[in-house]
Amino acid sequence: MHLIPHDSFSNWIENLFPTFNVQPSEMAGFFAPQVDIEEHEGGYQLIADLPGVKKEDISITLEDGILTLRAERAEETKQKKLGKVIRHERRSGSYARSFSVGADVTEKDIQATFKDGVLKLNLPKPKEVVSSSHRIPVH
Repeated sequence: MHLIPHDSFSNWIENLFPTFNVQPSEMAGFFAPQVDIEEHEGGYQLIADLPGVKKEDISITLEDGILTLRAERAEETKQKKLGKVIRHERRSGSYARSFSVGADVTEKDIQATFKDGVLKLNLPKPKEVVSSSHRIPVH
């Protein structure tokens, strides 16, 4: 078992699953969903909160070892008959988040479920690369 010091744990996770995010200030109506990553015996589980998103509005792609989650949440356009909006904090727009999962992971290796606004992806652990050293004879 390997123990990782608490203060370097975030850096270790970021190195394991680096993200490529566009900041909300860079694109109006765009924001990254909150994500948890859990390690299990057989792999990892990525859990993303997508409140107010319908299953058919979620897109998950894998290209060149980069897993990308995208979703759309439409703004409610209900007319208020009584009263007025005092505060508007719920977001609408496009969600996106990308993770480097390794070149050896294929779409067949990933299982996705979506229930109650929570997307769960199960991913395998990367295959261990066994480095070997071989002596080259000099003739």
